[in-house]
Amino acid sequence: MQCVGCQAHFASRNLLFRHLRHECAVVRVPLEEAMQRVLLMVGYEGHAFRSMQYNVDAPDQLSVEGAVLAAIRNLEATGPADGSEVTGAPAVVSGGFITRTERAASSAHNLLVVSARARLCLAERRDELQRALSGVTLLAPPLVLAPGMLDSPSRALRRLEYHVAIPYSALLPASVQDVGIVPLGAKPQGAVGDEEPGHAGWSELGECVVWLSALPAQHDDFRAVGELLAELLAEAAGSCGDRPVEQDGSGCGAGLVAPLRVQVPSRGGCAHVHFRSSEEAAAWIAALDGRQWRGGRLVALPGREAKLKLWVHHRIRKALKAMTDRGAASFHNFLAPTRQPTAAAAAPRRLLRCFSDLLMDFRPARPVGVGWEGTDWAVLSLAAKDFGSQQVRRLAGTALAVCRGVESVSFIELCFSTQPVSTPACPPEAVWLEEVQLCAGAQALLPATREGRDAMRATIMAEVPRRAASAYAALAASLDAGTATRARESHRLRAAAAAGSAEEVKALLASGARLDVTDEYGRSAVFMAAAAGQPAVVALLLAARASADTPCNGGCTPLIAAATHAGPTSTHLAVVEALLAAGADSARRGWWGRSAQELLAPGERVRWEA
Repeated sequence: MQCVGCQAHFASRNLLFRHLRHECAVVRVPLEEAMQRVLLMVGYEGHAFRSMQYNVDAPDQLSVEGAVLAAIRNLEATGPADGSEVTGAPAVVSGGFITRTERAASSAHNLLVVSARARLCLAERRDELQRALSGVTLLAPPLVLAPGMLDSPSRALRRLEYHVAIPYSALLPASVQDVGIVPLGAKPQGAVGDEEPGHAGWSELGECVVWLSALPAQHDDFRAVGELLAELLAEAAGSCGDRPVEQDGSGCGAGLVAPLRVQVPSRGGCAHVHFRSSEEAAAWIAALDGRQWRGGRLVALPGREAKLKLWVHHRIRKALKAMTDRGAASFHNFLAPTRQPTAAAAAPRRLLRCFSDLLMDFRPARPVGVGWEGTDWAVLSLAAKDFGSQQVRRLAGTALAVCRGVESVSFIELCFSTQPVSTPACPPEAVWLEEVQLCAGAQALLPATREGRDAMRATIMAEVPRRAASAYAALAASLDAGTATRARESHRLRAAAAAGSAEEVKALLASGARLDVTDEYGRSAVFMAAAAGQPAVVALLLAARASADTPCNGGCTPLIAAATHAGPTSTHLAVVEALLAAGADSARRGWWGRSAQELLAPGERVRWEA
């Protein structure tokens, strides 16, 4: 036995423990020294760290906790704030977040409790600690916790609010990707329930209309809202030119022209401002968008853009409402698929609040020739008490699948069933912990961090498009192919097709299994049934409009697979005839250069006309 402090050797653990407690000057003195628990309010960008483990400070596997503790150790090396000599063991005893994010996920606001030597005076050395930190931002001065404060952080936790950014290019169904040709009043395909937020003037949002939001939502006095809007327009016109708005509605200066009319929807909070031309509307958008007015920041958008964005957010809220309306439920299907759900994971949980809003959108500068659908991002907010970012990513991914139109709302019902379901996950680079809220007593002790949190959020969002765009493109492709949400059902469908189980194939098709999803070898359900000589199943799949010509990775089609295995007593000839009747390409050759017709023996040739 060896003492880690003075390196002395001992014959037994009892002698070592006695030495540590009463004799060792290296270990005993620091243990007797006053310690204090300090609460740090921090934000960080997840891509700067490589480990999800606690307190890992190795450069190649650095964790957020490890980076903070390493910075405090660096402060110890420079000496305590009172100038006294540093002796003994390291100052940091322990440290851990109240809640932790997964690898690559960021945080605009998180709480870290550390235990350190009191003489370090961390509460007075914020600037020094910030200089020692890399990739972590202190949102407020360190707070020394009195005895009994946050002794059990998990019990003090009230709510976690996560934000997830999703590009509009992934949210829009493939049928409306070219948004420039969507006619007014048209509904994109793949509708989810009541798609249009039907309010007055909705169908009139066009090129000559400006959608203006972040206005006071006065539900009872519409005239007051109109007067406020007139005041705003006059103020904006007056600040953009030499002449204010004329009483007769003539020129407003700097190319701004008074609007024809203003509509205020019954629910308030926004207005539709009509102009004579799209050029007039564009001039007002440039003057109003992003303008600070009465303590808020205005959002002004072209009518067409606002209409489709509102439609997207309406779909997202439909999906999120289907999740929150369930109350307490098991979210085991939103865990990583490699994990077997434990009793704790399957325990009922509750989503507290989920929403999305156009005013939360991230709208970076647009390159010339690139439309908003290629640059703008919607932001979803999901709040719960005990969810991790892994579950949040899959909840947001499921909402994305419904909004994109590849799944219906019934898919959400399936996710909450006892049946195992593959749920798509948004990339962790697009997820951040927005805020940690404690119970009322503990929350009152925390200093205000809104300015720091807003700055940290802006920093995180600026990096999201660069780090998550390619992952979202791959996710959208897998959603369209059915591999992200129906992988289990498609695997079972291929197995049932090969076994010739027509009843199971019917049940799987009814539950939403994708017909043409292939395995790692490129084999579809039709291919498996054709190779196994199952004519009844092949006919069933073809009747459900499965492709008769999907080749495997080696280039072999279902027709070639059936012809390869055909024999005098086999059922493969019936499969060949069914595929030919469905229009299979009889001239296509496999990787060895032979077609299905050439593979059959002369006495086994069938009628090759489709």
